[in-house]
Order: sequence, then structure tokens, then C-alpha cells
Amino acid sequence: MRKVVSTNEGFSFFINDEECVCYKTGIHMTGQEIGDILNLSRNSICLTLKKSIKKTYYKIKRKHHDLSTIEIICGMAQAFNIKSDSQYKKFFKMFPENIRREVYDEAYKNRYISN
Repeated sequence: MRKVVSTNEGFSFFINDEECVCYKTGIHMTGQEIGDILNLSRNSICLTLKKSIKKTYYKIKRKHHDLSTIEIICGMAQAFNIKSDSQYKKFFKMFPENIRREVYDEAYKNRYISN
């Protein structure tokens, strides 16, 4: 079984059955870096992350149906330690088109953006 354990200092430990790899730079890892550690392809990592992001979004939405789409995504971004604009853009692109469309529609409806 493989899993990631985050610490308060922002370090991530990738735990495999035989070994533990500590990632201490504080910079988010690319799919290629994660794949190299876990001996998986970058594409496999990206697909898994996208599926997990989508699943997490829908679980939060079911449990907290009073939250808007933007609030859910911002909360997820905060939980995943996303801080810069470029990180937000990459994170947002991981969501399926229908969820991204909900964000645009909600932002337009609430006049956060113009047509």
C-alpha cells in the first residue's frame, strides 16, 4: 500500500511497503517526480490526481450542500497548500469541464467577472 503523510512543517512522506521517501523542499512535486518515486508513469499519476480531485469535490458538495462551488474549490486549494496564481491555475485545470463551467457561471452570476 502506498500513501502520503503530510506534516505540520509541510513535508510529505511517500510511504511504500519497503521504504519511506521524504520530500522537504516545500515546493509542490510534479507528476513526473511523484511517478519516479512510486515507479509509475506521469500520466498514471495525473489521471489518479484528477480522479481524486473530482471525487473529493463531489464528497464535499454532498456533505456541505450549502457551500457554493467557488467556496468548495477555494477550501480545497487551501487544504492542498496552494498559494500562487500559477498553482491555482494548474489546480483549477484538474477539475472536469462541468465543474469549471459551474465556477464561471457562478462568478458571472455574482458579478465577480464580466462577459
